[in-house]
Amino acid sequence: MRLRLSSLDELQLLTCFKHGLWGAKTDRFGDWQDGDFLVLLVKKRLAALAQVAGKPYASNEKVWDNSLYPHRIPIKFLIVVDPDSRPLVLGDIRDGLTAAWGPIYGWGILNQQLLEGEVASKIVSALKTAPNSIDYKERLSEKLEAAAAERSAEQQKPSKGVLKPQLHSKPKTGIEPLAETEEQPTPKEASAHHKTQATLKTIGKLTGCSVWIASNDKGKEFKGKALSDGTLAQLTRSWFERRCDVQNFTYRRHLDTTRCSSLCL
Repeated sequence: MRLRLSSLDELQLLTCFKHGLWGAKTDRFGDWQDGDFLVLLVKKRLAALAQVAGKPYASNEKVWDNSLYPHRIPIKFLIVVDPDSRPLVLGDIRDGLTAAWGPIYGWGILNQQLLEGEVASKIVSALKTAPNSIDYKERLSEKLEAAAAERSAEQQKPSKGVLKPQLHSKPKTGIEPLAETEEQPTPKEASAHHKTQATLKTIGKLTGCSVWIASNDKGKEFKGKALSDGTLAQLTRSWFERRCDVQNFTYRRHLDTTRCSSLCL
């Protein structure tokens, strides 16, 4: 059994279900095979089981509301679980993911890494024991409207501990289908650069690296959190000597402002 996992929100799940498609910004489907399973998670719960049902292709037709995702692959949904009945990623499932990918198994979900063997079978079994609501199509328009309203309400919530004013601007379109996050960026934080910085920081943490953010970005925020939270305060030569092969790395004092905006080591 060949299986991959990915995380998304309810609106994106229903959009994929409506069109029978999975999408990506880059051509990542080269090793995906007809019949491969795809498990979709919403809010860290097993929400649906789909199966690859065709060859990948590229298209500029608009499907998802937040981005084009021109690289696509047809999928057939086998199981869709109502939100109240969705199994949590706990117990044997979490243990299996940890055994397969280590304690930072979120990296495997984020990158839709191939999962095979007993762990994949356990995940599919957990979904098969949950109530199957594959008849979503009968109420799909209603559920899409509800999911869009829920996302809009989430976007209006202020960040924890911070009271944000209402801004008169165009509404944001939400998270990406392939993203592993549930909170939405506010208009003030929606810069592509900050998003990239936050993503690199997450990847660095997931892979066990120390992360450094350049001084000009330390005070910037993404989704209500400072980019510098949980990162190195500064880079020093002694730190590099402890962590790196100094014969193969040249330390530059001006690295902080002119060479790069983030570093994971």
